[in-house]
Amino acid sequence: MQKVFVGGHPMAYTRMGRGEPVLLVHGILAHSFVWRDLLPRLAERYEVLAVDLLGCGDSTMPMNLSLSLKAQADYLAELILWLGLGKVHFVGHEVGGAIGQVLAVRHPKTVRSLNLVNSVASDLWPVFPLNSLRTPFLRHAILSLLDAGLSSWLVRRSLSHLEKVTSELMDEFHRPLQTLVGRRALLHFASCLDHRDLVALEPELRRLTLPVNIVWATHDRCLPPATPERLAAIFPGSTLRRIDGAGHLVSIDEPARLAEVLEEGFRASAPTRSRAPVAPAP
Repeated sequence: MQKVFVGGHPMAYTRMGRGEPVLLVHGILAHSFVWRDLLPRLAERYEVLAVDLLGCGDSTMPMNLSLSLKAQADYLAELILWLGLGKVHFVGHEVGGAIGQVLAVRHPKTVRSLNLVNSVASDLWPVFPLNSLRTPFLRHAILSLLDAGLSSWLVRRSLSHLEKVTSELMDEFHRPLQTLVGRRALLHFASCLDHRDLVALEPELRRLTLPVNIVWATHDRCLPPATPERLAAIFPGSTLRRIDGAGHLVSIDEPARLAEVLEEGFRASAPTRSRAPVAPAP
């Protein structure tokens, strides 16, 4: 992975392909590895970056830095600027989708299209175990449960194709939590998240004019079932595309189908070129 300094701290990312830039942003309790089967598919036609948000994966894990939705959006805007990406097709999963919504409002010149993949919406989150990680007296109990099998249960609950649950996959989920720094970073990230930051932006989100594509895996058992309709209501001009047979971690469950659906959205968001007027026949 490569790294670039944002907010004075190194952010890790993987970069692949050529074409219009696509930025893949994961949710909490994960890092960029969740895109590993999707990334090469999109890279056949696009320049694709998969980042580890600050506090996650191989990025730095600062305890004295805000990891709120607004702060993470600002860090990503800085990343886009430093790497000279221009406007990106933003693809955000879960909390990553919330960060994308904030980015589109705070830094509109960085976003070409907003693609929300099983994203959180408005006040319909946080859900378990994120809400428990935000409660001080429950934090350490939840982290202990992660070691006792809760993380394995969460991964299985997040997938529809259980054959995808391999020891390698579980090792990747566990890796950031193997150190005290990683555990503290997760707690810090969770404590910085506040759905009210997203709710406060709803009037501005409704006024966005950029293309918004909502992608929803229909077997999601982690987010409330009303989430895709709430997102569609917040973004009146959006397109809702559903992927049947996939769970919350759709990029692992159905990477090929997700790539197809995302590319449909990217193509639909391409600006229509105006045609020169045709002179009347003599």
